[in-house]
Amino acid sequence: MAGFIAKWYIFSAAVQEGYYGLAIIGVLTSVVSSTSTRRIIVMMYMTEESAERRPLRRCPRWRRPAWASR
Repeated sequence: MAGFIAKWYIFSAAVQEGYYGLAIIGVLTSVVSSTSTRRIIVMMYMTEESAERRPLRRCPRWRRPAWASR
């Protein structure tokens, strides 16, 4: 809840100072972040665990970040 209140103050201050574009970008990125976080929470706590687990797919070597290469 504290994060919501902090974002509310930041976005309202941006609007009061006339930074409408910055406030809109901030709200949009917050929405994207909350949907991805909510999806993880739903998968962790609100879905049935299946007996069969699917293996993780490996990313092709050329698409891996440099720090993940061996």
